[in-house]
Amino acid sequence: KLCSDIELSETEWVPIGNGKYEGTTNNIYYEGSFDGNGKGVTNLRITCSSSTESSSFGFFGSVKNATIKNLYVSGEITITCNQNDSVGGIVGYAKDNSKIDSCVNNVIITVTESSNVGGIIGSSNNSSVSNCINVAELSGASGAGIIGFFSNTSGEIITIGCVLNLGNLNFSNNGAGIIYIGSYNVEVSNSVNTGVISGANIYPICNNYNNNIQNSN
Repeated sequence: KLCSDIELSETEWVPIGNGKYEGTTNNIYYEGSFDGNGKGVTNLRITCSSSTESSSFGFFGSVKNATIKNLYVSGEITITCNQNDSVGGIVGYAKDNSKIDSCVNNVIITVTESSNVGGIIGSSNNSSVSNCINVAELSGASGAGIIGFFSNTSGEIITIGCVLNLGNLNFSNNGAGIIYIGSYNVEVSNSVNTGVISGANIYPICNNYNNNIQNSN
């Protein structure tokens, strides 16, 4: 639990969880419960300009069966080093029933290579987000205001609910206000996007993919 605000003084941040590509040896995931306690982490700085094994960037790089809640993060992430990265203000890559709740992202994200960019989570597999807000501008190849790319192999419906995107979104390929979906079995409810979206294929909330969207605009 955070007991006070943290000011990083623009020191280069190493994400919690090493964030290597899925299947890479020596992957280390954050698997615990992190309570931000309503406190903030400010002046987060992550830059990557040369090729690296890392593929997931955020305050947390990769998380697995984790709970992260009540956290505010601000700063800037600039990634120009790899392709197929997952970049998020709070979490780069979340898997295995991870839960992100009541978090606010104000980390400006700029990614030049092919990647999934999200204000809260870059890429999500079988994980959920609730009561979260993105206020930062996001730029990259593809992504969304809250979850840049969502997949669900659990066979159960996962709900993404009560989330808000306020940031402008600049994507060269696919972009969505809330979540970009790559699988079935997701319900998006009580969610709002007010950010301006640019991209080749854009969706105010999400690309439906035959999923359920309720009370969202």
